Amino acid sequence: MIRAVADIARRMHSSGMCHRDFYLCHFLLSCRQDGSVATDAAPVLSVIDLHRALIRPALSRRWIVKDIAGLYFSSEPAGLSRTDCFRFIRDYTGQSPSQVLREDADFWRQVIIKAGRVARRDRLKPLRRMVSTLYRDGPDIARQQDFGRVALFHRSDDCAALQQFIADPDAAIADGKLLKDGDSTTVVRLPWGGKTCVVKRYNLRNPGYLLRRLFRPSRAWYCWRNAHWLQQMGLNTPRPVLMLEHRWGPLRGVAYFVTEISEGTDVLSMLSQDVKCEVWTDVLRQFRHLFTTMKQYRMIHGDMKASNFLYHQEEQCGKLITLDLDAMRREGLATRFHRYFERDVERFLANWRDKPTEQQAVRSQLGASITLNKAD
Repeated sequence: MIRAVADIARRMHSSGMCHRDFYLCHFLLSCRQDGSVATDAAPVLSVIDLHRALIRPALSRRWIVKDIAGLYFSSEPAGLSRTDCFRFIRDYTGQSPSQVLREDADFWRQVIIKAGRVARRDRLKPLRRMVSTLYRDGPDIARQQDFGRVALFHRSDDCAALQQFIADPDAAIADGKLLKDGDSTTVVRLPWGGKTCVVKRYNLRNPGYLLRRLFRPSRAWYCWRNAHWLQQMGLNTPRPVLMLEHRWGPLRGVAYFVTEISEGTDVLSMLSQDVKCEVWTDVLRQFRHLFTTMKQYRMIHGDMKASNFLYHQEEQCGKLITLDLDAMRREGLATRFHRYFERDVERFLANWRDKPTEQQAVRSQLGASITLNKAD
């Protein structure tokens, strides 16, 4: 099968033809009448979806890179091995992989980088579609808006407690258990329609801060988006319940973000333990997954201090829960992403600032998850 695909790609490109949608799903495999595949002969493949094909007397390098990168990206679910990739290179070029990678390594490096960009664009599609539904009235999300406020919540969470909170959030906060009372944020824990929720109020610290925030989305607005993004990415974060902004027409004021409570141990309180113990081995495994996923989506957390994470230990393995999402964002430009991702990593490692030996052990265990390359 690899030989047949490589042969088609080689003949197309040598003839000056670029498919432009060169994915495995655009190959058809000829089968017997009963639907079975003949295994005693070379597979017969047909290429489809040629409406975007480009034909030139001589293809430029970038079009060939685009086609091969599309093949490489679409073959990922097939679980091809390193040997399979070398086999494709041999059949496509007609030369040994070692010679090809020695003489034209830059071409295949560009293929890998381009395939990474295609994969990232494919992963981002659900996030972009989601954003278009998070802030408007729809089947799952309810939006209540008048001159003085905007409220967003899941229709399944609508209850008397939620409507009372929207009507007078500060009265509900006064009845809750205070967890934090700072200049910029007030955090309380309160019962909410048969469950327990955490409310975070974003305060307006001074007139200057108010002026800066009047025309910008509130931090609660960003938290609402980021919490849903993390869930879509397969990362754990407290389930979002409500986003409420006080407004004066288009001008924004105090904002509130409500989530269900998540049980777990504050990672900050675990820093006194040896990072080589069994529990920390699992915690760092969870952080490796977090950093790897952030690289895949080019996400920045913005404040990777240990107190912004909870670890919930379960029977087989633990669960890392990410908090404090108001500084989280996605950086599309590689240079900006690399700069801010490295800041996230350094801020996380700074949790062991006074323990250089353990800090180095943490860096070692995180390994490739905190290492960037051109494809990231």
